Amino acid sequence: MTDMSYAHAEPGAEGRPRRLRDWHRRVARHAALFATGFGAALAICVPLAPAIASDKDGRPGVEAAAEDPDAALILRLQKGGVVVFLRTAETDETSPDARILDQRDRQRTLTRGGRMQAAILGAAFETLDIRPGRVLSSPLSRARDTAELAFGRGDVEVTRILGNYCRTAGCEVRHQAAIQGLLTSPPPEGRVTVLVGHRTSLERATGQAFPEAELPDCSMAVFDPQESGPRLLGILEPHALLAAAAQG
Repeated sequence: MTDMSYAHAEPGAEGRPRRLRDWHRRVARHAALFATGFGAALAICVPLAPAIASDKDGRPGVEAAAEDPDAALILRLQKGGVVVFLRTAETDETSPDARILDQRDRQRTLTRGGRMQAAILGAAFETLDIRPGRVLSSPLSRARDTAELAFGRGDVEVTRILGNYCRTAGCEVRHQAAIQGLLTSPPPEGRVTVLVGHRTSLERATGQAFPEAELPDCSMAVFDPQESGPRLLGILEPHALLAAAAQG
């Protein structure tokens, strides 16, 4: 197991900005269970992070938001009042996918990279001061692991309505209606509701297409929960959140 102590993971860290050092600490903490090679991943990702203009509190500024849709979405997340549908992190496509809830070994699971994705996402939320209210997850292992690695096991509500394992039309209709209800329910002030689930479930509930290329693994569709129906504000890919957190 690689040593993930702060000094080992960040040689020469004393010369870096405090915010970036703090962010690295958070990522290391979230990634403690699968630390091998994590320092190398950070070394690759952080230099690629584009500069994002920030306000006095370190949040993406209005000028940046006007020019960059990713910055605008991050600003909305920080403000709260939105619902996020988070697609599961990267999965092992070679593993079985029988979708039998009480048999984890017959479900598709996260890859090592997927577990790292989820941990980084949770660290980025913390660094950017994006405050989840309710975090709900599909009961399938790949979704549940994504949610728990990102937000902590004790903060995740597991619900069958976010699963994509229905075998009957009646089940599908009930799940679609329930997801629509969640997408139109505003969270408490300053908070974000996070739904961790599957791309196909989102498509059926909203009647909108979310192709693989537009909603890749661990990406977030951000919705304004209007009473008349959820309004899609945009899609935020994990690398954009990572860039903002590293810059912040």
